Order: sequence, then structure tokens, then C-alpha cells
Amino acid sequence: MTEADFFPIINWDHVELWVGNAKQAAYFYEHGLGFTPVAYAGPETGVRDRASYVLRQGEIRIVVTSGLRSDHEAARFASAHGDGVKDVALEVPSATEAYRQASLSRTGSRTTTAASSSPRSRPTATSSTPSSTARSTAASTSRATSRPATSRAPAPA
Repeated sequence: MTEADFFPIINWDHVELWVGNAKQAAYFYEHGLGFTPVAYAGPETGVRDRASYVLRQGEIRIVVTSGLRSDHEAARFASAHGDGVKDVALEVPSATEAYRQASLSRTGSRTTTAASSSPRSRPTATSSTPSSTARSTAASTSRATSRPATSRAPAPA
């Protein structure tokens, strides 16, 4: 990590899109763009409030999610704004440090620190749009993917 690199990104994890119809969006990404479906979460898997499809093409992972009730946050978002990006999940050396740096960047006071010397365990920090704050997506992605949940940035208080 260089002195100017206060937020080192190791890799992308996934991009989550909130859409009006997740089943239709997954069909389009699969048949129109060549993505492969790898996971699903919805009523059939015990998730009663939303449907999420995880699609993969090479190293690219996309999660498309729609609310199943009109009062769900994803349904309200899609109704008000149309389909859009909700989360961008990034692999970083330390999710805690990434959250701290993101919080500092909002206040305008940042200090550069060295990368954590602890072994990397694929921690992931998530940035949400449009609010651009780090939040945990472990609950939404651990059920939807076959991988175990990874270390995530703490949710804001």
C-alpha cells in the first residue's frame, strides 16, 4: 500500500441491483448477456420479503433483487427510481479499517495508516448507493450465495 492509498481495494466481490422484477432481470442477464445463475433466495428458500438471484460470468458477480411486497425497501426504490445499483461490495484487507476510512472521508479528516498485518480472510466492505455509507450485507448475501458469509464492515449505529 502506498502512502496515498488510504483505501486499498483487493478485488470486486459483487454488485447488487434493485430491480422491479428480479426474475425477469435474471432471465435477461442469463439469456441476453451470457451470465450463469448460481444462487437464488426467495419464498422457496425461506426468504419471504424479497427475491434475489446471483449471476456470474467469469469473475463478475451480479445480484438482482426485488421486493415481494410493496412496503419492501427494494420495491419502493424501484418504484420511485427504476432499476438501479444498490450495493457495490469490495474486497479489502480490513473491513473495519475500510469502514473507518469511509467514515473519515465523510467528515473530511483522514489519516493514512498501514495495512493490517493480520492474515487476509477475504473481508468485504460494502458501499451503498445513493447514501454512500458502508453497511453490512451479510444477511442478504449469505442466504443467497453458496459461500459462507465473510468479514463485513460494521453497520452504522
